[in-house]
Amino acid sequence: MRRLVFLRILIILPFLFGTACQTTGTDQAARGEAFLSSSQLIIRSLKELSFEPCEFEKPVRFEFDEQATVFEEDGKRRLVKGFVLPKGRGSYSVSVTSYKIGTIGDPAIMYPEVRVLDKNLEVVRVLPPTSFAFRTSRNGDGLRADLFINDDSRKDESFVLITNRSMDEAELAVSQVNMTYSTAVTVPTGPGTFVTWMMPTGISMPPIRMKASPIGKMAVEFKAYRVKKVGE
Repeated sequence: MRRLVFLRILIILPFLFGTACQTTGTDQAARGEAFLSSSQLIIRSLKELSFEPCEFEKPVRFEFDEQATVFEEDGKRRLVKGFVLPKGRGSYSVSVTSYKIGTIGDPAIMYPEVRVLDKNLEVVRVLPPTSFAFRTSRNGDGLRADLFINDDSRKDESFVLITNRSMDEAELAVSQVNMTYSTAVTVPTGPGTFVTWMMPTGISMPPIRMKASPIGKMAVEFKAYRVKKVGE
């Protein structure tokens, strides 16, 4: 009996220790805000930013942390990462996911802003905040949105820029996130035109209050898009 109790303690202790060592969402948000306000390594023009090329079907995972680039724009500082949009690939999607961080009782999330830029680094369009939906995957829970690119459109879309929303915007957006697991589905219908609707998944859960954080874990994936023919 004593040996059984001892073994149970050995099993439980690592779990308790790991849980106690987890950083809360509030702490992570405070750490991110402190880093943004104190960082001396900042850029003030996107021309100073290195845009990263991506391969299709190969997710790029990264973190917005103290190693990320700080971009100062209109007196506000944000963390940024840029990617080169492939050319000559027709229609394709860019999936952007921001994963929930922190603890179960005190979670936080980086609420992204996604901009599409032309070759001169001017904004062509910005992904609406309503495009993000909270989803569960084997890689973790997070906010995800799919951005569709169409090479056949007349728009010069050359780069995608991912940054954290300003804290006041993010706090409002996160507080309104309803974890009903309705999936936003967007499909290109022609050059420069898209149709979006919400598809319920049949799964629901109580709302989770999350702290908005300027830092967090991210993933970006480029996927080829092909319209299926009848019978496929």
